[in-house]
Amino acid sequence: LDSSATIDGQPVGDQQAFTRLARAADAQYGTVRGITFNVESDATNVTVTVSRGSRSYDVHLVLKQENGAWKIVSADGI
Repeated sequence: LDSSATIDGQPVGDQQAFTRLARAADAQYGTVRGITFNVESDATNVTVTVSRGSRSYDVHLVLKQENGAWKIVSADGI
């Protein structure tokens, strides 16, 4: 997770804030039961189809590579 990462346009802050958001989504919509990654034209844009409870939805990730590691810069659709 990049230090300036955003989810749905809102700053995440840090890994702990990201984890809190994920746990809140689990509580509201049910736990994730499956994911499928679909890489776009380059590795920096990835669509992830998330199956959660009785529904599936797409999350669009923007990634960057820094010091040999991939980091999430932004996500939407969560």
